[in-house]
Amino acid sequence: MKKQLLYLATMLAFGTVSAQNVAKTPMNEHFTSASCGPCVQQNIGIRAVLDAYSGNFVKVNHQGNYSFDPMENQFPAGPEVRGQYYNLQGVPTSVLNGNDGYPSDIITAATLAAVAAQTTPYEVLVTQTFTSPTSIDLVVEVVNHSSADISTANKIFISMIENEVTFTSAPGSNGETVFEYVLRQMYDANTGAANATAGAALGTIPANSSQTFNLTITPPSYIADLKEVAFAAYIQLASSDHMEQAGKSQPSTNIPGLLDLATSTNSTVGSGYCNYSFDPVINFTNNTAGTDVTTFTVQYDINGGTPVQETYNGTLTNGQSTTVSFPNINLPAGTSVINYEVVSVNGANAYSGGAVQMASETFNKLSATASTNPLSEGFQGPTLAPAPAGVIADNPNGISAQTVSDANVGTGHNLGGHGNTDGCFFWDFYTTQSGSSKLVFEKLDFTGKTGNQLTFSHAYAQYSSENDRLKVNVSTDCGATWTTVLNKAGAALATAPVHGNNTRFWPEITEWEDNTVDLSAYDNETEVIIAFEGTSDYGNSLFIDDVNTSQSLGVNEINQNIANLSIMPNPVANRMNVSFSTESAVSNITISNLQGQIVKTISENTVKGENNIEINTTELVSGVYFFTIASATNVSSQRFIVNK
Repeated sequence: MKKQLLYLATMLAFGTVSAQNVAKTPMNEHFTSASCGPCVQQNIGIRAVLDAYSGNFVKVNHQGNYSFDPMENQFPAGPEVRGQYYNLQGVPTSVLNGNDGYPSDIITAATLAAVAAQTTPYEVLVTQTFTSPTSIDLVVEVVNHSSADISTANKIFISMIENEVTFTSAPGSNGETVFEYVLRQMYDANTGAANATAGAALGTIPANSSQTFNLTITPPSYIADLKEVAFAAYIQLASSDHMEQAGKSQPSTNIPGLLDLATSTNSTVGSGYCNYSFDPVINFTNNTAGTDVTTFTVQYDINGGTPVQETYNGTLTNGQSTTVSFPNINLPAGTSVINYEVVSVNGANAYSGGAVQMASETFNKLSATASTNPLSEGFQGPTLAPAPAGVIADNPNGISAQTVSDANVGTGHNLGGHGNTDGCFFWDFYTTQSGSSKLVFEKLDFTGKTGNQLTFSHAYAQYSSENDRLKVNVSTDCGATWTTVLNKAGAALATAPVHGNNTRFWPEITEWEDNTVDLSAYDNETEVIIAFEGTSDYGNSLFIDDVNTSQSLGVNEINQNIANLSIMPNPVANRMNVSFSTESAVSNITISNLQGQIVKTISENTVKGENNIEINTTELVSGVYFFTIASATNVSSQRFIVNK
């Protein structure tokens, strides 16, 4: 704080002795993402500060590459290059006036006022004029108000921003639907070329003179609403990031030839995971005074495939609406993302953003036929995907969950269960304040199979004392009802110490725990669906790996009389120690593979009470096995891994 106050005092003094006569305009470059949980509160705070600020300011929101953000996808180069320009490491981060001595993330009324109290010989004036919906005349004038030539700033940047982008539903995982001052494109001040993230050279400006840049801009097709388009121009000293001055234009309220339209979707889909019926519907309204809509074409596609179009011909006057219904279809198995679009209106595409702003819809369906093969998923790719092939990531509440590996995050070790592989699945509770999502596996056919069980590994650490939760749910009616067969939360779920102090948890090799879930209640069921459900309490991240189903040698119940079964170490290379207690004689001890085949029989004298035996596993190849202790009437089994 002392350094900050000293800096501000120095700059204020500098402004008074240099006889510069134009106030600086504060410029805030904010780096955020629609899928960044911690960004939400900072965005709200900065918005409140700027709304309360009485002076002029320039703000540019850089929607960055953190999980999924549709605005970043539309113009990824801008946020990426500006972030590199300031050597930023992540989001959320704010940069005030090119980081001219102001701490990152601290945007307050005081810091804004401190910038505005400084003076500079430069003034940046920006004006825009739409000549049609597809053409903007842009004028940027950089004025020297001093009596001497100046060259303090040698770079000029021109950014198109959209003052407000509104989605009908959250496009990312953090719940935000309204985004302000979003960077949409960057232009070369000399040529007008797009994608000019490096800016353009700004030469010396003579005393009491100016340099003017006249550009003709074609708005990108992905602009949500042309009436929200504005331009920010700012000049910097490239060698130090020093921001000398900034200016912005005002959005255009009258755009010649622009139609004012509104659209929404009203599609219906069959309930649950097994009703595939889908009826796409688009509602269309003409809100343009004095201009009738006589024809328009709308379309939808599934996962970016071949579009299906419908064309309306008739007359819609101001305020009139119509509904366009597409033919009924059956959705395919898996995840279907439905994208909607207005292709043309009155033979052109000169309309406001409401017509192209229909949010995509996501529907999940399982395969019609249950598989007789055991479930076996090791999450080996593709990484950073919502779910592996053949598995559904059902995110009704927007929580971020995906496959991940060390190749993505750089921990320096395999992120898979017990370090055996470099792939697993994780729920990002660290950046998600609340919500839940499911990982739903395809239907299993347990006909003729008894002693069914589910095994998997998990890793989790609390941030402080949160009750992040993991449930395993089972359904036999295609998701209409669910039964919870495992429910762990908070400290009971944790496999590692608390990871607080802004430290994200990435599991070490020793921070995994194995789980066995008895599924014998579902023996001989023809359709069994298993779903893992993660629920965030804004703690740290949860990881799962090596999800498998198998049969426990035809025995339906785990014997509670054989207790405290423990295997150390796990994973094992050549030797392991097994401890357990029993209240009756043990008839046999075996090791079996995932297919239920016995690969080793152990001859060992056991006693009633506590037992501890050492087992040689040298002859076992790397893989997953089950250690089973059986008495005359009961059995106890535990999964272990051989890793050589």
